[in-house]
Amino acid sequence: MARKADQLKAFQQEGLGLLLKGYSNAADWSSFTLKAYNADTEYYTLGSALFPTVSYRVKVAPREAEQFRSSFSRVTYGVPAFVYTGATIQLDNVSATVAGSSGPARQYTITQ
Repeated sequence: MARKADQLKAFQQEGLGLLLKGYSNAADWSSFTLKAYNADTEYYTLGSALFPTVSYRVKVAPREAEQFRSSFSRVTYGVPAFVYTGATIQLDNVSATVAGSSGPARQYTITQ
């Protein structure tokens, strides 16, 4: 009986893993709104249309904050990592690449 329960749990974990991997293709998760910048903590706050109850943030050095803000509309995203919280699927983190106006593109990480 324990073996059957273990097999069921493994099957559920595998299914959840496949669901989380496929979620990035099925959901419009990349609609972020840039909000306030806190120079003390060096974080921008981001809002998400898909996850309105979650506050996301991205660490940006003060000297890069203005460039990040002005280039945010052209950001490109890496492969997102999602988590299942027991009730919902949420974005855990994703890399964001922002083109530099006078230098190379910079990569940042968006997290909760």
